[in-house]
Amino acid sequence: MGVSEREVFCWRSKYGGCSATVARQLVELKTGVQFPSPTHMKDILVPGLVNLVINDTQIPDDKVKEVFARMQPSAEVLSASELTVELEKNIAVALLGIENLLQITMLFPGYGADALATTFSPQFRNLISPINKYWVEAYRILSGNKPSYVKLEIPAEVTDGIKKGVTKQIWVCDDVIATGLTIQSIKADISSKLDNNYNPDLRFSYPVQGEINLVWRAFCWLQRKDAVTEPFSVQPTVIYGSQNGKRKVPLNSLSTLLSRNIAGLSARLDYSRKFFNGEEDFVKLLSKLRSYE
Repeated sequence: MGVSEREVFCWRSKYGGCSATVARQLVELKTGVQFPSPTHMKDILVPGLVNLVINDTQIPDDKVKEVFARMQPSAEVLSASELTVELEKNIAVALLGIENLLQITMLFPGYGADALATTFSPQFRNLISPINKYWVEAYRILSGNKPSYVKLEIPAEVTDGIKKGVTKQIWVCDDVIATGLTIQSIKADISSKLDNNYNPDLRFSYPVQGEINLVWRAFCWLQRKDAVTEPFSVQPTVIYGSQNGKRKVPLNSLSTLLSRNIAGLSARLDYSRKFFNGEEDFVKLLSKLRSYE
């Protein structure tokens, strides 16, 4: 279920560069906080059968890279902490010129976004503290083997703020935008709730475009090249894709692969079936990483 603004503040308060060759200039916010201006987005074209893995754990990056280098196919390991440095800059610069931060509602959909939030620096958390923030439960609904849409539980406070004219911008923070399905579902869900004539229980009832004009923005660690993002203006830290432009590059978070819950078990099984002869060899390699936890 959704959580209230007060609960989200408590959730957010618990948590306490990708391209080193790009020159950075300092920009000063009205809050007095200084952040380097955002670097250019980094493009990754993944060759052959190489996979991507985000190290969103406390395990040192060099140890993770060492273990995944032994795997066939290998994986390019991306540091969540380094990705977050760039993401924080992107958001900080986007805040320039916005005097009333209460007009922004920031949504964190699913557990990937939750993991991203844990990497925010104290300085950045202080910067966005005036913004209304909500963690949103998100469930992918499958049609066959492919997700067809994302079921969301967006708190009523979000649409109430829009109707009252307080909220004018919806910002989504997520770890990865692969297909764009999550942000599209967020937009559809909010739009439907703003239309008083829309009844989701009626088969042929569709939301009608209202007169409320919102600014839709999204920020993420990684965005796949072919993701459908309109009407969102998306600012990713990295855009990724395959060299031939056809292969869907597998991307996993290390925390999920190491997790002992059902999601972790499912991710390991799926990874091992696709890229190993059996799960046992894959688990043995991962066990080397657990020794560093």
